[in-house]
Amino acid sequence: LYLASQDRPLRMRSIGARLMILDPDIVGFQEVFIEADRAILLNELESTRLKYHQYFPSGNVGSGLLIASAFPIREVFFHRFSISNPFYKVWEGDWWAGKGIALARLELPEGIIDFYNTHAQAGYGNPAYDLVRNEQMVELADFVKRSHCESAPALLAGDMNCRPGD
Repeated sequence: LYLASQDRPLRMRSIGARLMILDPDIVGFQEVFIEADRAILLNELESTRLKYHQYFPSGNVGSGLLIASAFPIREVFFHRFSISNPFYKVWEGDWWAGKGIALARLELPEGIIDFYNTHAQAGYGNPAYDLVRNEQMVELADFVKRSHCESAPALLAGDMNCRPGD
């Protein structure tokens, strides 16, 4: 977050350096809202196999969702959640971000894979947001069902903003 997070450029470079060591095939990021931070991160990823990337703009400050892949991204889709916290709770930010579900259809040597990345409503200690998050998970399941290429495997990554047992 722009005002709340400290050492953002260093953190972006550190994430890139760690990914170089881990050498993943696909990464789903959440909360990469700030364009300058994304630029630093993507610059760091240039020295990894994660050559392909897609950011998913949404809302007023962006979804924060970024997918990076070692494989070409052939198609992308985004679904913004229809329910969120109230817009007037600016300090919470979820509505302003336009959170939702991103899909990148990747072309692997063996065929296509659907990679979904999401970021659900944060709790902020408010039990009412459990209902919001539950509805978002229903929307997520519906979006996957409608968009998934039936002949391809699918992976889901993201910040569900829930605890074990939720």
